[in-house]
Amino acid sequence: MLCSFCNKGNTKPGLVTAHLPLKSGDLLAKKVPAEICDFCGEYYLPDEVTVAIFEAKKQAEARNAQLEVLGY
Repeated sequence: MLCSFCNKGNTKPGLVTAHLPLKSGDLLAKKVPAEICDFCGEYYLPDEVTVAIFEAKKQAEARNAQLEVLGY
């Protein structure tokens, strides 16, 4: 698909590290499947991956975790 961020590149399947700020630190999801723009590097996560990351974020915040690293 055409990248909606830069409107120049096309996306291709790959793996990314997604970052979400928490109240007390950061959540990093490593090696997450995504569609990545071959021009600007912007990435788009599939819905099921986004749901899993936000659930992990919710659980980490409930534990007041400062850093949570997970693989999808």
